[in-house]
Amino acid sequence: MKIYADKIYSKANKLVRQFGTRDPAIISKELGIMVKYGDFGSLLGMYTYAWRHRIILLSNQVDNQLLSVVHAHELGHDQLHRAVAKESAFHEFALFDIRSRMEYEANSFAAHLLIDNNDVLEMVKDGYDIVQMASNFNVNINMMLIKVQEMSKMGFDIRAPWRPDASFLGKVTDFERDQSHWPDT
Repeated sequence: MKIYADKIYSKANKLVRQFGTRDPAIISKELGIMVKYGDFGSLLGMYTYAWRHRIILLSNQVDNQLLSVVHAHELGHDQLHRAVAKESAFHEFALFDIRSRMEYEANSFAAHLLIDNNDVLEMVKDGYDIVQMASNFNVNINMMLIKVQEMSKMGFDIRAPWRPDASFLGKVTDFERDQSHWPDT
């Protein structure tokens, strides 16, 4: 597992070094990936390879924090699973299901793209817990847990206090939808 964790980390951080940013929107643009925004119902995002074009579809119905995570995840599919997408132009990945190998890999890629190892280690040294780190990095706690798990696989002396929820982004969006019906305070 360590070898594959290192490979995903290397791919994500090669892009960070190449483009000087962790912003998936800038990286996608620089790579020539078409990014289209729209109302896709419950679909948060999708990666496809069609007509010799790499395409990321993103929901315009989510906040910027979640959008960045979804975008980084779909960029992970581009970098790790393009051959699968080429086989079927409209191959639908089971978005954010970490029980699926490809989804977990895309989540790992997103965690490495969005969150720097050294920053995590510094925060651990300063006594931050996983919730505080997630808040500081502006990511869902499950994305932070994935980052810590991946760092552990890579040999860092760091442990996640619990396992991430297998369908965390589906639940995040359900919460956001439920919250939209609450009265303003």
